[in-house]
Amino acid sequence: MKNKKNWVTLILIISSIVLLIGLQVVWLQSLYKDVKRDLRRETSILFSATVMAMQDSILEKNIKPLIGDSTAEIFGNTPGTRDSTRFRDRHLEIRMPRHDEAIYFGTARPDSLRKFFRPLMMKFRTNRKHRGFIIQDKMDSLKPEAVKKKYEMTLTKAGLPLQFKIERTNDRPSRKENNSTIVTEPFLFFYEKGSFYVARFSDVSFFIWKKLLPQFLFSIFLTSLTFAAFYLMYRNILSNQRLLEIKNDFISNMTHELKTPIATVSVALESLKSFNAIDNPQRTKEYIEMAQQELNRLSILTDKVLKTAIFESNGLTFQSEKVDLEKIVNHVIDSMRLMLEKKQAKINFLREGAIFFVNGNEDHLTNVVYNLLDNALKYSQEIPFIEVVLKSLDDKICLSVRDRGLGIAPEHQKRIFEKFYRVPTGDVVNTKGYGLGLSYVKSVARLHDGDVTIQSALGEGSTFIITLPKLRH
Repeated sequence: MKNKKNWVTLILIISSIVLLIGLQVVWLQSLYKDVKRDLRRETSILFSATVMAMQDSILEKNIKPLIGDSTAEIFGNTPGTRDSTRFRDRHLEIRMPRHDEAIYFGTARPDSLRKFFRPLMMKFRTNRKHRGFIIQDKMDSLKPEAVKKKYEMTLTKAGLPLQFKIERTNDRPSRKENNSTIVTEPFLFFYEKGSFYVARFSDVSFFIWKKLLPQFLFSIFLTSLTFAAFYLMYRNILSNQRLLEIKNDFISNMTHELKTPIATVSVALESLKSFNAIDNPQRTKEYIEMAQQELNRLSILTDKVLKTAIFESNGLTFQSEKVDLEKIVNHVIDSMRLMLEKKQAKINFLREGAIFFVNGNEDHLTNVVYNLLDNALKYSQEIPFIEVVLKSLDDKICLSVRDRGLGIAPEHQKRIFEKFYRVPTGDVVNTKGYGLGLSYVKSVARLHDGDVTIQSALGEGSTFIITLPKLRH
């Protein structure tokens, strides 16, 4: 049921993230199209203005003032088509020779001319002393290279440094474009019948995404923030489930640990009361020692639980003093002599160096050594063999406790210092504990500016190494 709930939660989280990413992709694509459309409009306007300016410049070069009084001075008796219009207080006359040699604008007849060119009108405004103007029909055409150079300058001034090419065709050009190209609106060159000009931008994706960089970064930030929130939430769910399992194991182990000494003491007292064991001094002594041993065990258990609760609330605190680790190890070994003899355990205490003083708390360090020796004894099979090595180095002291017991698998070695965590022991059903000893050991080591590490392999035993700073004299 628990795994099923986890899978449902995981699927919902992944689905939410995928939908969020999909929504942002659609949003960014929409923004991309909008920016591309605006860029196409802007480049088209600039292109039209550029080509129109060049067209006006060509026309202006081909407008010549009329020196004589009539068109006959220019055309003689050459027949041609004529038209005229009134521009403000002046009359304009146009005659087109049949041989298309020149176009004449004059002031002879009032009539209507529906189309006239801006450069010509400017000539009339600025040169009123002339009676008319001649527009030569042999005009230069626009060269794509010149258009490109002029348009490139216009784009640079507008802050659009884009790569493009100019296309010219006699037919209306195709404006087909893909996702990374832009084609401007075609411009019809008035003086070249059927000549169209367009500017084609080959790759504008980088430029558009550069303009969309703030939105893109915000999308990445939002996605990352959502992913981190979901990740922390899911990890907390797994952590709470793991803590629940550890709590249940702790309650089960603690119940067993409490029931065993209570039952033993109850049996001893019942024997003294009901079977007249009090009349037998030897048996009375055995029962009392048995009850005292179980009560000591119960006292140690309750003391560890109480200390753990205190450490959780207030943290470890102590008054620093000069402590001899060699003396502590000898004291703990002597205090565990009966337990070692009961299991026929062999212990070997080795020293490398002469001075083993550290700055710390004797009670905490004594509990650390006791926990390590107790674990080595508890998790050893058959006849336990324990090796304790105290090594004095230049600036630190190393205490290692090695056993030849069950060993610890690599996947459990990272978690054995977690509170309430216990390594599964397989067929060793008599091994009981409550997952507090190694957590306490690591806390004390760190409080003394040291550390604790483990070297272990399944079936070959484990070695716990505590490193503490050496006391400077």
